[in-house]
Amino acid sequence: MTLTAAPRATGSAAWADGLLLSFGKAGYARAEPSILQPAEPFLDLSGEDIRKSLYLTTDAGGEELCLRPDLTIPVARDYLASPRAGQPAGFSYLGPVFRYRGGRASEFLQAGVESFGRPDRAAADAEMLALALEATRAVGLSEVEIRTGDVALFTALIDALNLYPVWRRRLLKDFNRKINLAQDIERITLSTGPGHNEYEGVLAALAGSDRKAALALVTDLMSIAGTTNVGGRSVAEIADRFLEQVDPEERRPAARCARPDQAVHGHRRRP
Repeated sequence: MTLTAAPRATGSAAWADGLLLSFGKAGYARAEPSILQPAEPFLDLSGEDIRKSLYLTTDAGGEELCLRPDLTIPVARDYLASPRAGQPAGFSYLGPVFRYRGGRASEFLQAGVESFGRPDRAAADAEMLALALEATRAVGLSEVEIRTGDVALFTALIDALNLYPVWRRRLLKDFNRKINLAQDIERITLSTGPGHNEYEGVLAALAGSDRKAALALVTDLMSIAGTTNVGGRSVAEIADRFLEQVDPEERRPAARCARPDQAVHGHRRRP
């Protein structure tokens, strides 16, 4: 749970002291992670799209560092590096973070709590939500928008869709990348327009594949369809033709469709 606000002089801000006091009373110890952080964890979680928002530098050893763009990852890293890693623990924080935000201030305050290792996850979520609502009242906010995210729930949804493995992996990786997720959901939606490719199921399975993997897939498809040769086309020719239809930039076609026999039939030469 996090809250953000414009920078203030924390030494004289009664709201800040009150906020941290309420977190402390609830059992969340104050965490103060370093302002300078390794950039890799932020890029791994949010993708290269976040790079343009980070304030980056490189140390003498070549490691890429950044001013912390939020406090969740730094608090989690410190917890995992501590002797308490794996044990139930709660932390609170209030401090500056640095992220380019267009016309808004690039330095702003972030406050929040993080809970680790509790077996009663639902109770922990409810407790943090209650603390968040209490915190908004402490800083004088009357209109609040609440957003929740649950990786387990999202994973269950993706599994229920019975997607091809390549799309399952991609969407799960997109969970923390709002722009990528929106784009991929749009791509994976079955099109009913005239541009719809009836062999998108095969193309989806080839996403990210090299020629060797494509040959293996087409060989399997032709075996399932009960044929070894289609209209004079070899396995290699059919595989190459499929690869030509995969998006050359993304190599991520849109959706799933077509049975193996239908896919092979689509590549028969017409008289």
